[in-house]
Amino acid sequence: MLEILAFLFSPFGTVGRLAWWLTQLFCGIAGLLVYGIGFLLIVALGAGAKEHTPSAAVGLGAILVGIAGIIAILMLQWIGLANTIKRWHDRGMSGFMVLLGFVPTLVGVMVFGAKQPIWSLAFDLYLVLAIIVPLYMLIQLGFLPGEYVPLAQPRASRHAPHHASAQQPAAPSGGSFFGLAALALLLGIIDLALAALAFLWK
Repeated sequence: MLEILAFLFSPFGTVGRLAWWLTQLFCGIAGLLVYGIGFLLIVALGAGAKEHTPSAAVGLGAILVGIAGIIAILMLQWIGLANTIKRWHDRGMSGFMVLLGFVPTLVGVMVFGAKQPIWSLAFDLYLVLAIIVPLYMLIQLGFLPGEYVPLAQPRASRHAPHHASAQQPAAPSGGSFFGLAALALLLGIIDLALAALAFLWK
């Protein structure tokens, strides 16, 4: 039981590709079920209100349904986040790489939330990040192999001495990440140069 809880909620240790896929699939399906059940309960409460059920009871029921739904969604989000952190560990990278998934959202908020007209370069940068970053994470987490460690074994055990005949897989470098960042920067520079040429052409 404790191993299952550690596998679901602990961000320490590593998981393989199959465990990552299954956990993300579970979180997605469970999230849809939570939203669906919550919606049906709200509809039922609304129907009860039309049948002259006391408004206080309907309001309390709606509050309880909302609180239970929020708690369930937060738990599912943490399970998915902790699982992704462990998958980054399995890829030989820091768990903070999980923050990379929030970059397109933050850039999108800054671009679309600006009061000024959207600048071409900023919008193109958002499109690049919105496409390349999720694709990069999907390839890294979902398809590339990592070091096999059962369930949520602590990270320290990854560095424990193994049998001399066991061949240790080389940890992937961060070169691909920096190459991705360089590509995004290059596309931005090209876009800026084209915009400048178009302005001078006028």
